[in-house]
Amino acid sequence: LNRGFRQLERIVSARQAAIRTKLPRRESERRTHPLSRHCEVLSAIETRLSLLKMSIMRYADEGHCCFFAGKVLDEIGSVCRSVQSTNGLSIRPYKLLHEMRDISSMAVEHFEDVLLPMIRRRISSG
Repeated sequence: LNRGFRQLERIVSARQAAIRTKLPRRESERRTHPLSRHCEVLSAIETRLSLLKMSIMRYADEGHCCFFAGKVLDEIGSVCRSVQSTNGLSIRPYKLLHEMRDISSMAVEHFEDVLLPMIRRRISSG
């Protein structure tokens, strides 16, 4: 799962960079461009990945735990595939991202409430 997280980070970053190169430079033109919703969704995914990285992966990188939220990775992958397979006008960012936000929030809460105290106890005793 650690490797899957890193791979998903690279995929999202590459797709976002590819879409941004196709968008116009002017903000007013960007908002009405067909790919603007793609970029909006990928930015939201990037934000979620950053949140997961700051809360969970920092401990995983130090070897204290592994990334455990495989369902989050599955959902993010599903959203990425949905974005890639649709034209920009048919994407509804809120609807598409709702489940991903819920699942990732639950994963972070579980980590902070249950797993992190155990990790901290293990670090302080060891």
